[in-house]
Amino acid sequence: MQQNAFEDLSRRLIEEFWDFYPASGSRIGRHEYDGRLPDLSRASLQRRVEQVQKGLASLSAVEPDAGNPDETLSRRMLELFLQREHFALTELRPLENNPMRQVGYLDVSGYLNRDYASLADRLESATSVLRQVPDFVDGLRAALADGVGRPVLDMSIEAYAGMAKFYREDLAGAVGDVAPPNGFDAAREAAAAALDNFVEHLKDRSRNAPPDFAIG
Repeated sequence: MQQNAFEDLSRRLIEEFWDFYPASGSRIGRHEYDGRLPDLSRASLQRRVEQVQKGLASLSAVEPDAGNPDETLSRRMLELFLQREHFALTELRPLENNPMRQVGYLDVSGYLNRDYASLADRLESATSVLRQVPDFVDGLRAALADGVGRPVLDMSIEAYAGMAKFYREDLAGAVGDVAPPNGFDAAREAAAAALDNFVEHLKDRSRNAPPDFAIG
C-alpha cells in the first residue's frame, strides 16, 4: 500500500473512532465533536464492533513498506488499538458490567478549563452535553447486567453521586459573571436529577448484589 493510501486508511480509522467516541476527539482539540455524548445503544455498539472488524481486515491487507519503519510501527499501533477496543466491546463489555467506565463521558469540566473559545461558547457545548445526560443514563440503566458485584456498584454510586454534586455546585459556580446559555440551569438540574435516580437504582442493586468482584 502506498504511503498516501495508508495515511487515508489511518485517518479514516481514527475519524471512525472519534465519531463513535466524540469526547475523545473533543479532548484533543477536534471541536467539531464538542457537545456530544456517544450512542451506546445495543444497535450502535453492534455497528461499532462490525466497523472495528472491517478496520482490522483493512489493516491486515496492508503490505508494510520494509523501508519505512514509521509506517510499519503506525500500522502495528493501529492494529493493537483496534484489537483492544474489540476485546473491550465483545469480552469485557463494560456497559453491562462496570458503570464506572461510563462516568467520564459526563464530565463537562474540560469545557470550562480549556480556554480554546469564549466561555459563552464553551458553556453552549457543556449545556448540549447536559441535555443528553438523562437519555444517556437511561441507556446505562437498561444495559446493566444482573450479577454485578457489590464493590463495582458501590464505587459507581460514589462516582455518579459526585458527578451530580458537581453539576449542582461546582458547575454553577464556575460560570462566574458570564451569562449562561438559555436552558443551562434547567439542563444542569435535569442532568443531576437523572444521576440521582441512577444512584438510587444502583443502591437498590447493591443491597442484593454478590459481594465478590471480577473483571468482566
